[in-house]
Amino acid sequence: MIDIILFFIYVTVYATVVSIYDFGQPIANLRYYVLFFLCILSAIVYLVSKKTNDKKIFGKENLYLIIVSLIFLIFSYIKASSVSMSLNLRTFVQISLFLLPTLYSFYAVNFISKKNIYTILKITLIILIVTYFFGMREIKHNLFEFFKLSNWLSIDYFHSISFTESHDWAETFLQLFLFFFFAYHKDKSDKSLKKYCITSLIFTLLAFKRLGMLFAIFICFFGKKIIDKKDFKKSHKIILTTVFCISTILYLSFMKGETFDYNTVFNLTSGRNWKLKMWEMKGYLSYGYGTSMLVTGKYLEMDLVEIYMELNIFCLIIFIYSYFNICKKNIYANVIMIYVLANMLTSSSLPWQISWVIMMINVSFIVNFDSINGNSIKKGLLYEQKS
Repeated sequence: MIDIILFFIYVTVYATVVSIYDFGQPIANLRYYVLFFLCILSAIVYLVSKKTNDKKIFGKENLYLIIVSLIFLIFSYIKASSVSMSLNLRTFVQISLFLLPTLYSFYAVNFISKKNIYTILKITLIILIVTYFFGMREIKHNLFEFFKLSNWLSIDYFHSISFTESHDWAETFLQLFLFFFFAYHKDKSDKSLKKYCITSLIFTLLAFKRLGMLFAIFICFFGKKIIDKKDFKKSHKIILTTVFCISTILYLSFMKGETFDYNTVFNLTSGRNWKLKMWEMKGYLSYGYGTSMLVTGKYLEMDLVEIYMELNIFCLIIFIYSYFNICKKNIYANVIMIYVLANMLTSSSLPWQISWVIMMINVSFIVNFDSINGNSIKKGLLYEQKS
């Protein structure tokens, strides 16, 4: 029960500060502190467990991200030193955006029962639906506006304009759908999973993010076949890592206007090349991971491009490879990661911390679920702990 309560506190704090305050306000940083506290508790549980029993540990690949974080810190220090600057707090915050969710997912997959994982994600969906309708930062789809026929008639699918769009919760709704879709098709013991799967799909579509909507529809048609497929037989991590690294370099060239003119790129990318142009005017100054925002005053909104430009190609390679390594050979988990990295290439998902928490729980759950034969389990993810 303590796991449910702590996660409930985290989701409530996150949903409250994000729905009321701008990310730049100091109080919004509460979402970082609560997750950091959860990770500290997780580390204590892990260390105590290691000393007291021989419990098999799943998902050790998640812990490799600690090494990735240290590498990011080293190269950030080198970057800062090269321009006579000191490491900024922003570098540590930026690293925490991917490290903390990954560490917490390691705890979840090892020390939270399947039943309780279902419970915390169901609670998360309910809280975010309430926040979707009653949040103060996104008031266009509050209950008073939601049922107005004129608003529904104003939706422009061709130009991706909808009053139902949610910048804050779109990715989280999608990750919840991907989790419940998998759980519903793999686990028939919980009859409520279908309702949560359908509900999360509806809100993914309402949130109206083009790439997320298309991916959700793709999963509706092909997800069951992907889940039922056997794992990859050959190593795929190197190929996918290479594809995304090349794509990042090519996309950067596109964003710089080296293949199309500025206005065309502006229209195709919702103006993101304007932020890159602001950075170009500062000579692409970087003094560590996350510092482009400090230089320009704007978040770049292209996560993979940011890693490549603020650090180097080596950091980009190990970042991408590490996440495909977490997915192992599971096809469904890898398909989710392909979507996540594609979104990181053309947009930004790291600042929306809760979507990364759900995504990493999702991927870790899927990978370990497929590697364990239900009734033979005595420990680990599928062990129904008493709560």
